[in-house]
Amino acid sequence: MEELNPELKGKWLKKGTVVKIPKQEHKKEKEEESYTVYKIKKGGRLEHVARTLGVSKKELERLNPELKGKWLSAGTEVKVPVKAKKEEEEPKVSYKTYVVQKSAKLEHVAKKLGVSQRELEELNPELKGKWLKKGTVVKVPVKVEEKKQAVRPVEKPLEEKVEEKGQAIRSVEKPSEEKKQESPSKAEAEMPQEKKQEDAKMKISKNSLPMPVDGKVSKNGRGITIVTDCGKPVKAVDNGRVIYSGGDLKAYGNMVIVDHGDFISIYAYNEKNLVKRGDRVSKGQQIALVGRKTEREECMLYFELRSKEGVPLDPTEYIRNTQ
Repeated sequence: MEELNPELKGKWLKKGTVVKIPKQEHKKEKEEESYTVYKIKKGGRLEHVARTLGVSKKELERLNPELKGKWLSAGTEVKVPVKAKKEEEEPKVSYKTYVVQKSAKLEHVAKKLGVSQRELEELNPELKGKWLKKGTVVKVPVKVEEKKQAVRPVEKPLEEKVEEKGQAIRSVEKPSEEKKQESPSKAEAEMPQEKKQEDAKMKISKNSLPMPVDGKVSKNGRGITIVTDCGKPVKAVDNGRVIYSGGDLKAYGNMVIVDHGDFISIYAYNEKNLVKRGDRVSKGQQIALVGRKTEREECMLYFELRSKEGVPLDPTEYIRNTQ
């Protein structure tokens, strides 16, 4: 300014004084050239658009302050820095799809497929926190699918069933008064009666398994309860592998599930689990300590037997000395 107006340098300018200024480009025209418009194909937020187009979230928030923190519906136009190419087709995200086999949440799918829950929530924001019905399509990072090779297995092994907390473990129905009010699990309801009988055929013979712990036996729902002393060792009824050890379900407290090949055994209400998932156990090995269902109840073990397909078996027919 002083270079163009040397005669005015250091002087106080009166109203009406003419001042020479450098010629500039119109700011509006420059701004129009700095971005392009991207139309959202599916619902999402600015962070999802940023990840899809490979641009900075801050840049999008700067260009779209009115959209910051909001959920954007399909068709919403977003200003994108011109360096980010506007995609004419579906955003090219590295994912394939997985079809939910049985009702579950994203956290169960994440554990089953070996991917972080956060990744699934970012790819499926509309499913976050929801209970997913059978047949729901979930986007899964392609790297997981390459390891799995198949998105939708024809038949799932028992271990995968048990790992689905919302389904397999929950299918071990509550062994209490509530049991009378509950209907069979969806999987069992859909299973033909002939199939149930076929699955229930066991390689083990009747009265061939030892008691998991000595005590007073009574039937309880699909299994039995064995009243005994707290802290008493609970023993595996046969050789096998631990496929679950934890306390995720309050109705069961600490629980251990062992896969024996053609059947599984379930031990609940434990004061403490002595084995972890993946451990190999032998017949008679201590796997837990007897506890209580609640503080006010007596010490007991809740025990179940199931076929590898999940069909409940009467423990009193296979365990010795239960009468």
